[in-house]
Amino acid sequence: MGIKQNSIVTMHYSIRDNEKKLLETTYNSTPLQFMVGIGLFLPSIEARIMGMNHGEKAFFIIPPGDGYGKKDKNLIIKIPIEELPDGNIKVGSTLWRGSAKGDRTSFTVTGFLDKWVFLDGNHPWAGMELHYEVEILRVSRNTLLQHLKI
Repeated sequence: MGIKQNSIVTMHYSIRDNEKKLLETTYNSTPLQFMVGIGLFLPSIEARIMGMNHGEKAFFIIPPGDGYGKKDKNLIIKIPIEELPDGNIKVGSTLWRGSAKGDRTSFTVTGFLDKWVFLDGNHPWAGMELHYEVEILRVSRNTLLQHLKI
């Protein structure tokens, strides 16, 4: 049975950058199990695994436009260092900042200079071509959805 909308899929995957640096993998841990179509993966990933069957492997590249987008320079900011929360904040730390609307955005600390700290609100993989390897371990129907006729 090939993967289709609402299938329950169990798979291993690895993601690498253009230099082949490993960004994320499940091969050395528990495989990922998810329902297709609920937004766990980028739509471009789900589109590439549609129709695949148990035991199949695939390799594909996701360009920035189909992944996490281009880096947005407007999401790179500097703030006074005294605005940092107390604690051990260093380059690579993740901070959450609120907006006047009440939204919260995740920022990565990218550097310090004098009394300033530089933060990047882009996804860490923004602007990157992502190299995926997937191995489909199991594909099953979502019997609950079938029973409910959804």
